[in-house]
Amino acid sequence: MNVILSSVVGEYESALENRQKELSSLAEKNLEDAFRLMDPKRTGRIDRETVMALFYILNEDFPEVRTLSDDDTKLLFAILDKDGSSTITEDEFMDFGNVLLLEFIRTDVYKTAVEIYFPKVYASRWYKRFEKSVKSDQFELLIDIILVVNAIVVGIQSYPELSSTRVHIDPQLYDGSIDTVWELMETVFTVIYVLEAILKIIVLSWRRYIEIQRNVFDLSVTILAVVSSIIVYYPNEFSDSRLIRMVVMIRVLRLVRLLGAIKRFQLIATISAEILPDAAPIVSILFLIMYFFAAVGVHLYGGYITRDPSDPKASLVLGTDFSDNNYWANNFNDMIGAMNVLFNLLVRILFIVKFPGAANVSHISASAFSE
Repeated sequence: MNVILSSVVGEYESALENRQKELSSLAEKNLEDAFRLMDPKRTGRIDRETVMALFYILNEDFPEVRTLSDDDTKLLFAILDKDGSSTITEDEFMDFGNVLLLEFIRTDVYKTAVEIYFPKVYASRWYKRFEKSVKSDQFELLIDIILVVNAIVVGIQSYPELSSTRVHIDPQLYDGSIDTVWELMETVFTVIYVLEAILKIIVLSWRRYIEIQRNVFDLSVTILAVVSSIIVYYPNEFSDSRLIRMVVMIRVLRLVRLLGAIKRFQLIATISAEILPDAAPIVSILFLIMYFFAAVGVHLYGGYITRDPSDPKASLVLGTDFSDNNYWANNFNDMIGAMNVLFNLLVRILFIVKFPGAANVSHISASAFSE
């Protein structure tokens, strides 16, 4: 399987590189042909009116190209016209495809509500200090500290369930009222997160706030927490306050970003972000290969792994190392089980390659399958 994967990936990368070269050459040829059509007198330049007509045609006849406003076309022409001659040379026109991908955003869309409706307040000293405080690293540190405290509270609440001990559920958690310490703390955390979102939206503006993915995640979880609180504490049939805890637990995942303060984790995150786009096609190919082998496995061996005593095939595995060690999930009875088997074998191969002396570590699964 690994030999096939490496061969397919090698051919894929080679074909992809050749395809990119072909597309680049084709794009250059098309641009050259387009320039000659718009320059029938072979002057080596096309005037402003011709380029503007081209933009008009793109808007009317090519829906796959984004609609260009008059302001957009003027800006695009100015970017193309590098020498300021109000005409476009062939060399300048060769950048047409790249320039067409540019998008322009008016700066006034980033204005905050305070700046628009209360300009005097926005210009005041106290508001500037307030704005600086919300944008400061200290404000983010305070929120992170609150998240850590939240995580500790959630950990204390969830420990009995995670440790598989008998859990006594307080009936007050189901009465739809904030009458326990845990419910009070969950409500306080929710209020803090709501205030954080409101303050950031006021200071940053809605547009700039949602452009930061972390803020979108935080706001989504905060809205879920508020909705959960309304569902739990508003008189109705559902009053389980543990729902709020589950939602707030999602918010605690934001603490993962604190790993970015460690240089080694920064390096790992940077490398991962760079290789993931290139790794996506390889992962897709690996999935297709595994899917093929899984389909063959289901066709050939589906139904052989069973715990039904009335099935004669059950005697093949009952009483063996396979059944004694609860390897029942490893089977080819269906596609999910088959993919699980292939993933386990793939990891085992990589483990043996990394640690050759540990080849017998997972002998149970290997011997069970051989039997």
